[in-house]
Amino acid sequence: MNFRIARVSGSYRRRLGIAAVLLSVALYAAIVLATGTTADVVLGQPNSTSSTAGHGGAGGLYVPQGVAIDTSSTTNRVYVVDTGNSRVLGWKDAASLTSGEPADLVIGQPDFTSHTCTAATASSLCSPVGAAVDGSGNLYVADESHHRVLEFNSPFDSGLTEGQNANLVFGQGSDFTTEFCNMAGSVTAASLCSPTGVALDGLGHLYVADSENNRVLEYNTPLTNTTADTVFGQANSTSSNCNYDTGAGNPTDIDLCEPFGVAVDGSNNLWVADFANNRVLEYNTPLTNTTADTVFGQGGSFTSKGCNNATPSDGSLCDPVGVAVDGSGHLYVVDYLNDRVLEYNTPLTNTTADTVFGQGGSFTTEGCNYGGIGVTATTLCEPFAVAVDGSGNLYVADEANNRVLKYNQPLGSPSPTPTATATPTATRTATATATATPTATPTATTTGSATPTATTTGSATPTPTKTATATATPTRTATATATATATPTPTATPTPEPDKLRFKPKSLKFGKKTKVGKRSQAESVTITNSSSKRSRIHISITGETTAAPFAVKSQCIKTLAPGKSCKVSVTFTPPNTTKQYGDLTINDNEAGPPQQIPLSGTGK
Repeated sequence: MNFRIARVSGSYRRRLGIAAVLLSVALYAAIVLATGTTADVVLGQPNSTSSTAGHGGAGGLYVPQGVAIDTSSTTNRVYVVDTGNSRVLGWKDAASLTSGEPADLVIGQPDFTSHTCTAATASSLCSPVGAAVDGSGNLYVADESHHRVLEFNSPFDSGLTEGQNANLVFGQGSDFTTEFCNMAGSVTAASLCSPTGVALDGLGHLYVADSENNRVLEYNTPLTNTTADTVFGQANSTSSNCNYDTGAGNPTDIDLCEPFGVAVDGSNNLWVADFANNRVLEYNTPLTNTTADTVFGQGGSFTSKGCNNATPSDGSLCDPVGVAVDGSGHLYVVDYLNDRVLEYNTPLTNTTADTVFGQGGSFTTEGCNYGGIGVTATTLCEPFAVAVDGSGNLYVADEANNRVLKYNQPLGSPSPTPTATATPTATRTATATATATPTATPTATTTGSATPTATTTGSATPTPTKTATATATPTRTATATATATATPTPTATPTPEPDKLRFKPKSLKFGKKTKVGKRSQAESVTITNSSSKRSRIHISITGETTAAPFAVKSQCIKTLAPGKSCKVSVTFTPPNTTKQYGDLTINDNEAGPPQQIPLSGTGK
């Protein structure tokens, strides 16, 4: 590092020289500590400094929100949930990935060029969010807007590269053409409403984050029965309130509010990103106890839920959406509103993060592409999902930058225990009849409150994993010098990148509340300029458009300073009882194509 010292005289020169040396040492130490936080490969973009939305094509991504790794084959396979294009893309060899590489297969669309949300069929997807793969290579996809989870038998072994049909459907009985939020309008052990996350343990049990029902469901034998056996976050399988135990007030260790991501580690501990409660929960023995044992993001308190507890830190969270655990027991959490991913070395014994991705090594900053430096291999903007392959490589779905980043062994070589999944459960005969008993057994009524003593037994087993993972820490400093040279790249792109606007919510769902021919109440989207205040990037919103049966009621037409917001409202007039789809187009002076908000609704 070179520092220029001004030509001044006397003691000031000596003081400035000493200060420069100290500063250089401090900066070098910061880079060393930020081991492996520079991405090595980028999918969806030709390089690490672009973020253009890709509408279709084998190599483009538009708002990716999920990543899943298939470790069942000799070469790990990578699946990316390309949410904005209503599809899942697959790459057959994780080890040989190169930046901008086109995908090898597409699921949810008839071909690589199609990218629209369509009505529910066995081969369609609409704004999917999460994905997971079992030990036999079967793929599970959370098809959020169709209110279902689909299972595809070993997609890479099917011989098809596009237009594959799912083999099982969860949340819609046995019907691939329905898309109800909770069949018949009631919550059961066989229904779903906006599922977002999926995960499987080493025994083949399936976990689904049923977001709008404020619960996580567990299925003992998902290949033969699509009715859940256990429910987390609710008193029973027919309730769905946010923080049910406290009436949407402060949560407890048995509550959930809009859970998004789920993960299971090699010891079958369950991890849940409890989005609206700004925390991550860990369950030691989830198959027998639905009371959480550990909480992240709230200073150890199960009864608080604030975003960041005032300011970002290595112990705080704000809207966590994704979780993953590697073979050495390290936990990764996608801290969405803080534009970062946090890593915890020994999460079963310490809830303070050890590494941060996306904020230049700082635990106390937040912001899209930190510091207004533009998109680089070290930045993140609204990351949404995280996954780890069998070699310890990390994958992050960098949603607002329309890309997936791969970090080659960011913590060094993994310990030689790729513990995860043996072969999952059963033979898959008679898949057509798997959902014959949709609402039969709401057996999952384990509330967890009955057995609070589980924390003692659970805390005994985590201890060995701590000593096993402790060896990973020295490798951090060893690999630091490799990544240090990558950090100067930000200076190459000082110009503002596209997609600095954030939207909340990211889609408008009018449901089935509005009578045919009648106009619905207006629903609003908040548009925010997420640029850092130091960047002074102002974005001019020139208006919004949509098409019937949707209509813009009130527009946002103004110039937004960094951090400022405005609202646009939309109405829905259903022409019939068939589900309708559309887009709200946001027109502005940003680079790249206009951004779009998916719209949907069904007439009553």
